[in-house]
Amino acid sequence: VHYLRGNYEEALRAYEREMAFVSSGDHALRERTQIELNAKVGTVYHRQGRADDAARHFERALKAFDARVARGADDPFTRYYIACVLALRGEHDRAVDSLQRAARSYPELTAARAVRDPDLASLRGLPAFEELLHVHV
Repeated sequence: VHYLRGNYEEALRAYEREMAFVSSGDHALRERTQIELNAKVGTVYHRQGRADDAARHFERALKAFDARVARGADDPFTRYYIACVLALRGEHDRAVDSLQRAARSYPELTAARAVRDPDLASLRGLPAFEELLHVHV
């Protein structure tokens, strides 16, 4: 909520608290949550113009995600966050591909989120992205 309202410092504090909690134990979704939190922290830094900080968190998220996928632990929810990272990095084809893969499992949810998500703004107008929205909304 803080992020969507532009309250970036409060969003960072919330993400840092969540990261500390998840890192403190053997949480069942620990690895997945850490990927998503690195993606979220990176998006905040991106919005703040802190390119180096954003790039560092984006890279952590992407590297950990690729390692999970290589082990067969792919899931549509984390893939959605990775699509946001890729879109913000300007990797539009990879971002749309990631969204399409997420939509295979949860088409309506993926499209409903994507149509409103400011992190995917750079994809709007791309035929493959618009098709994903049109088919599933």
